[in-house]
Amino acid sequence: MPGYKSLGTKVSQNPQNTGTGGQFSGEDKAYESIIIQKGSPVIDWEMNLNGDINNDYGLRSGNQKLYQSCFLNGDFLEHSDLSGSLIFPPATAGNENKFELLAQNTIINGWNINIEYTSTNISGINDIQLGVPPTTGSRIDLVIVEVWRALILAAPDTSNKSSTGLIVRNGNIKAPDSVNLVDDLIDPTYGVESNARVQIQYRLRVIENINIDSYPDGLTDPTVFANTVSNFGSVGADGSVTNFNFLQMANDGGLWRAGTGDSAGAIAIGSVDGYMYAIPVLAVARRNSTVFNKDTNLNGGSIISTGVSDRPDGLFSDQIIDSDVLDLRRGRAADFREILSKMTKQIFDNALSTQLEQLTSGPSGTSFLDSDNIGTGTSFGLSDGIRTHFSDRAITESIVVKSNIASGISSVDFDLSSLLLAWDTVPRNVLTSGLSDTTIIGFGKIRIVQQSLFKNEDMLDLASSIHITSSEFKINVGVDIDQLHLDFNTSTTTSTTIYVELYISYSSGHGTSRNLLDSYELWIRGSLPTWVDTSFLSATVDTTRTNLSNSLWNIDQSHRELSVHFQSITQSSVTFYTHATNYLLIWEKLNGDPITINDGTNPSYTTTNYTSNTAYTLVSLTGATAITAGTVVVVSYVAFRAIPEIAVSPNDSYNLFYKTSAIQSIKPPAGTQTLDIIPREISEQIFIIGASTGSPDISFPYRSPGEQIPVAALPTPDFPESRINGPADISIIGFGSNVGFLQLPVYVPYSPEPSKVSLYRDGLDAVTDAEGRHFWPKSDSGTPSVYSPVVFGPELSSSRVHKTILPMLAELKSDFLSIGRKGTLIVVLLTNWIVFDSSNNVILTPTAGTSGASIFRVKGNMMNTRRVDP
Repeated sequence: MPGYKSLGTKVSQNPQNTGTGGQFSGEDKAYESIIIQKGSPVIDWEMNLNGDINNDYGLRSGNQKLYQSCFLNGDFLEHSDLSGSLIFPPATAGNENKFELLAQNTIINGWNINIEYTSTNISGINDIQLGVPPTTGSRIDLVIVEVWRALILAAPDTSNKSSTGLIVRNGNIKAPDSVNLVDDLIDPTYGVESNARVQIQYRLRVIENINIDSYPDGLTDPTVFANTVSNFGSVGADGSVTNFNFLQMANDGGLWRAGTGDSAGAIAIGSVDGYMYAIPVLAVARRNSTVFNKDTNLNGGSIISTGVSDRPDGLFSDQIIDSDVLDLRRGRAADFREILSKMTKQIFDNALSTQLEQLTSGPSGTSFLDSDNIGTGTSFGLSDGIRTHFSDRAITESIVVKSNIASGISSVDFDLSSLLLAWDTVPRNVLTSGLSDTTIIGFGKIRIVQQSLFKNEDMLDLASSIHITSSEFKINVGVDIDQLHLDFNTSTTTSTTIYVELYISYSSGHGTSRNLLDSYELWIRGSLPTWVDTSFLSATVDTTRTNLSNSLWNIDQSHRELSVHFQSITQSSVTFYTHATNYLLIWEKLNGDPITINDGTNPSYTTTNYTSNTAYTLVSLTGATAITAGTVVVVSYVAFRAIPEIAVSPNDSYNLFYKTSAIQSIKPPAGTQTLDIIPREISEQIFIIGASTGSPDISFPYRSPGEQIPVAALPTPDFPESRINGPADISIIGFGSNVGFLQLPVYVPYSPEPSKVSLYRDGLDAVTDAEGRHFWPKSDSGTPSVYSPVVFGPELSSSRVHKTILPMLAELKSDFLSIGRKGTLIVVLLTNWIVFDSSNNVILTPTAGTSGASIFRVKGNMMNTRRVDP
């Protein structure tokens, strides 16, 4: 309650002079008003008491009972991003370290405060000016609103006024004079000072270098101190630092307060009541201004004034964008069902942005730049000169290889340990340069070219003079099928080349190491074969790397997939043999440009009359004179080829830079922990995720709904998202669809006693899965026995790997430092990891199993409006 007030030297009595309940205080009196009586004097303290009754014990007290300190107009449920509240200017001169906050209507300590005109005369806008970026590492900047009671005296006194003595607009001490108000405290008729004013003043203030992980509200960080009130005669609008930390207000879950609430506090802080009040607004993750480095400084970047970004994402270190900002505003919760529904959808859509994450390599934000390496990374694995897709789903590559054999040979082997591509001269060992489980799964065309006989025959055609009589797939030196053996009907009679189209399979689980939102650049190692067309390469800040034009690569977000190839320089005067009249096969995929044909009969000409698949190209000859089968044709062309293997791994690599979303689940603290929660809304639907990044198909209506949802299978939660690799076809009895995602009714609901719900972890329990997502592995300690979450839905029509999810909206029963304050709403996803079973259930017990619970912050950090305590 209000307590101490310093109202200046000209009042006859201060309310605190006689203690709580004294005649100069409205505390505990339940007064409604002061009645001025005819013929009786009007005494100053009675008028001051009237103000107390109307404010501290009236309207403001009512607001405090109805509203915790909060933002009334946040776009928390209307947008999944910050577009309804923040404006991020372009990276041009004058916008360094700056962004804009739209006007905010708030309740702070019961006061209705309109936050507007900060450092700008534009209506509806607040300019937020941060400091220069750090030179190394990373930093989190905190934006808060500081609020205080300021005593305003008539001119010529300029205390608690603008730098020119004006009354600040709406109490905003950082409002420019162009929008401020004249000092009208002196009545023009009376002509001298009569009464002072107490103005509720505020400022948006930036505090650098806070620990948002340990102190998610920012203000609880012990390095955060209140500042004094503003003084334009000395310390300026931000005041100067005091030795008062901000402490949580027990009866207002959205408010922090610093000070002692006595004369010493009033002197130290400069406020009427000896307190400084505050609420958090935003946290901003900062890049550093040291040069970007792919190995040591992913968080670095040049500044706007240089005009050129050195980062793959094109950002500057002094530029602020939406994914740098974490919204710390607290909104008002109204409809629990709406909140649960919208937050659950944002989690499924990988669009929730209520948690910052910082990588050990430096980047941080609600989403940020990350990189994976082909050649040194464990995710993509190695390049092998064959792969053009690096994916979480299983991939089959089609290539044409050749074997040059002498006369008198009646069989041939094609080994992954020594494959000679049709266009190449040196064989490659796919088993050592690629993935260990690379497998030959089939073959397509097989042709024999006998140059001295001018023959190009189909060896799968039994009418050919030499054809295949049998084929066998073998395990030779690898762990899977790595050899194709072919037998002929007769021996060769001359030197011969056999061309075979091989189908080579790469297993699932080799996409980007994190969820993939967007791509930026693909950097290429410095040493390249002479056949690579380097016109598609441009310089980077790293002298050992060049950037490959995005016309030669793309990504598939749904499968965390990179598809890439190089373009060759012109392959001049390459000899081929027609296999039919006016047709020839080129054993490469061409790029679509015109090719040059010299058939020895017609004049040389160019044509685009060809079609390519992934392995070879069929050319239709268009010269005036027909060209019969077995004719030598000389062709010049440009081809697409796989990126070469890394010759000096692990010291060399290709580097993909991409945008990834921060892990949104909140990590349980270390050690044995119990989280007590109160359920407010439990979903009546259970959700089934049967398709994900490892699936051949794409889920619907969410592209990869499980990417933010952890796998809590203990003792070792080592199941990445790619382990869900079945087709999208999913069904229950009576319904099925090729969507990979179902919303089903709950048959056996979770219906707990609200006061007896908890989540638990033992100090030795794993709480982070293979993708860095966090979970609580148990319902409780088991002592005493309580009702654990057990939920059942209808079974699937067939067994498969899938996740089941039951969403719940709950509030914190008490303060929990790493999550939030008592009454804070959170989304709890009760999940189960089900391997080759048709059941759909969640069974979370005191014993670790395959079920768990993940905690997510609600957008707007909403609190239950029902105040549990008086």
